Parts: sequence; structure tokens; C-alpha cells
Amino acid sequence: MSRAKRVVTWAAILVQGYAIYALMTRSFVWPILWPSVRTVFIVGIVVFYLAYTVMNGLLASELVRKTQLESEQAAARKIQRTLIPEKLEPLPSYEIETTSPSAMSAATTST
Repeated sequence: MSRAKRVVTWAAILVQGYAIYALMTRSFVWPILWPSVRTVFIVGIVVFYLAYTVMNGLLASELVRKTQLESEQAAARKIQRTLIPEKLEPLPSYEIETTSPSAMSAATTST
């Protein structure tokens, strides 16, 4: 998730918390009962759902992005498995040997 989306998501969470606080204290500025309880209730519910919608939209877009990445990785894995053979057939008239230069240098230095 990008930094901007993360900041907006956290801001939405904090706004939701403030809306719950305002609904519990029946005021936007506690201890002063301002504005009327009915206005606090209506505005508090609207603010809560707006923040919820923003947060839900950002998290849903992140879920879609991750799902697309996973499906692309699965497709790439399938392509790689079809391109890389599981077993190499021996080539006629060729013999393949491997050596490790670091092991050879360690063997000559230790003697």
C-alpha cells in the first residue's frame, strides 16, 4: 500500500474514532454541549459512514491490487515451469563435469 493511501486510511480510522467519541459525549467539543444533541447525532453518523466508506474503498482497492499481483505471479510461475525442463537428456558424445574454483583454491592452499 502506498504511503498516501496508508495515511488516508489512518486518517479515516481516526475520524471514525472521533465520530464515535462525539456520539458518546453528545458534543463535538466536550465538555461544552455544542451543538444540539440531534445535530451531533446526525452529523456524527454521517461523518462516521463517510470515513468508513473512504477506508473501505482504499482497503478494497489494495485487496484488488494484491489479488492481481498474486494471479500474475501464479501465471509467471506456470510459464517458468513449462520453460525449464525437469530432467536434462544426456547429449551424445558430450560429457559434462563441474568444478568449484573456490574449493580448488582451498585445497591447494591447505597443502
